[in-house]
Amino acid sequence: NNLSDTLKQVFRNLDSATGMSRGNDVEPARPSSPNADYGDADALRFCAAVRLYTEWHNVRCVPEGYKGYAVGMNIGKKDTIQNVAKIEHAVHSYINYMKGNESLSSSVVTSPTLRQLLQHEIDMSVHRRLPKLNKNSAAMGLLWIVRGT
Repeated sequence: NNLSDTLKQVFRNLDSATGMSRGNDVEPARPSSPNADYGDADALRFCAAVRLYTEWHNVRCVPEGYKGYAVGMNIGKKDTIQNVAKIEHAVHSYINYMKGNESLSSSVVTSPTLRQLLQHEIDMSVHRRLPKLNKNSAAMGLLWIVRGT
């Protein structure tokens, strides 16, 4: 394994944070196919990685003595965190829905992938006036995270 000890610790912390957010009785996401594809990332792990990147980006990209630049960076950070929160809220709604519908889930409830989460929003008619996205949806949060990075 060629990863540094620091990077290994980062991954352990990401796993710990996502596990706590997911809950003890929910398993990590399982990709829909053996060949993971675009969108098959665990939604909560994605959120944790974006939060980590946002913090790192804010710390590393503000040059010493440029406080005015930091103000703009903090606005971007706040926007990103708000969009991550939209995804996290949708994930927890998905998990609660799956727990409440035993006929839809096996005995083990899993956290959704990004693909499963977006499909769930479609299935639940979260976006009533497509192509306009619901303002507080995971789709809207993901859209703005992708646009902002």
